[in-house]
Amino acid sequence: MKRKKLKSLNEKADKISQNIEAEILKNVYNFSNIFSTYAELFLGLEASLTYEKLGGDKYRFYPVIDGTTRTTEEELSESQRFFIDHSFRLSVLSFFYNEPSFYIVETPDSSLDIAYERNAADVFLYFLKKPYSLIITSNLNNSEFLNYLTSA
Repeated sequence: MKRKKLKSLNEKADKISQNIEAEILKNVYNFSNIFSTYAELFLGLEASLTYEKLGGDKYRFYPVIDGTTRTTEEELSESQRFFIDHSFRLSVLSFFYNEPSFYIVETPDSSLDIAYERNAADVFLYFLKKPYSLIITSNLNNSEFLNYLTSA
């Protein structure tokens, strides 16, 4: 009796997983476009997301930067990893946008390459175009990131 119930529950779980996967597949293009806006502001390069089974049996989102699919974090600098992650998170908030929301982040200025400071500020400023709020914490340092963010 327990095996039959377990089998039935596993079949239900598989069906739910398949439905979720189908919904994600239907929306990859739209979600990738949102991600592109944030990631390209930061990187200054063409960026998108792909949703594929690369190196495994499960679908996953992978960033595609300047035409190259990045399957591991080692294929990105520390600054790029940080902002690809934040671009993804900001994309999730934007994709599901129904009403004003907020995002809490500790500034990445200590790990940002100097060349990316202005771009990083531009990503957060773009996010603020919708009626979102941004809560930022920062350590004092010589970074220009906060100056770029507050002077806009």
